[in-house]
Amino acid sequence: MKKSRQSRPSSASRSLGVFRGSSLIEVIIATGIVAMVMTAVVSVIGVSIRNTAQAKGKAIATKYSQEGMEFFRQQRQFLGFDGLNSLLQAKSYPVTLCLRTIPDSAGLQALSNGACGTSQFVDNKQQFQRQAVITRTNAGTATTLNVNVTTTWYEGNIQRTNNLSQSFKKYQLTDAAGPSQYPVPSPSSQPYVASIQATSQDLAGNGGALAVDGNMSTFWNAGGFAPQWIRINLGQPRTISKIRLVLNHWPVGSSTHRVSASNSSDFSSGFGNVVANFSNGSSQPGTVFQQTFSTPITAQYLTVETTSTNSWVSWYEIEAYP
Repeated sequence: MKKSRQSRPSSASRSLGVFRGSSLIEVIIATGIVAMVMTAVVSVIGVSIRNTAQAKGKAIATKYSQEGMEFFRQQRQFLGFDGLNSLLQAKSYPVTLCLRTIPDSAGLQALSNGACGTSQFVDNKQQFQRQAVITRTNAGTATTLNVNVTTTWYEGNIQRTNNLSQSFKKYQLTDAAGPSQYPVPSPSSQPYVASIQATSQDLAGNGGALAVDGNMSTFWNAGGFAPQWIRINLGQPRTISKIRLVLNHWPVGSSTHRVSASNSSDFSSGFGNVVANFSNGSSQPGTVFQQTFSTPITAQYLTVETTSTNSWVSWYEIEAYP
């Protein structure tokens, strides 16, 4: 009886088997690489989304904190330092106030002493809470009110905080070149009577007319950062030998401004000829910018542009002199 002989696989079949095995390994490796790439992409997208959410939350909180501090600045201007100190003292230092909303005409009197409750949010989505803590320090005869506005919110289980601080003191006006007392113009050097022709925008209650009312306790506020502008109308073309601008700027920091003059009410192609440029690295409430022209200029409209600042744009007074 003959033994059957098993046929050996041909060399081609053996090569095909090796090829198929190699192909399977390559597919597994390629799949692993694709999976790793997809995981990395998903991770990058997740980080990007979180960073975007954090940046958005920080921007909103900064806006709320700035609005809260602007309220105290307005109270400081409206009540004066002594009036503000007196009201806060009646609430007993240190004073904690929940700024769920910003009171308008009632001011500080409308706020009760105490931190924000669990349901007192600034926004309708109930994400952000804002409160202020005010302390008072005495150094000799000098008294300082320290205001800290804090806005808090949550990103998941993580609490985020935005803080804004300001110290209020009795100050004197300062010239851009150094300290000086703001002079009361003599009858022979009264500024021209002016009205407001237009502004880039206004904060409610602080319209442009307050920058030409001759009252250093009132001010125009754009309610926003640079760039902003305000334009005054002198009624008719006037000969101008000097302009003076009194800045309302907080917190202390740098600011840059330019003044343009025009006799035309058509500003479609620009604000007119630039006649003055001002900048100050330590701008503060009451900083005075002044330009005297060796050759007087003639203009009916003066536009004051603020091109850079770390503060909401605001002016106490804008004056043009004969």
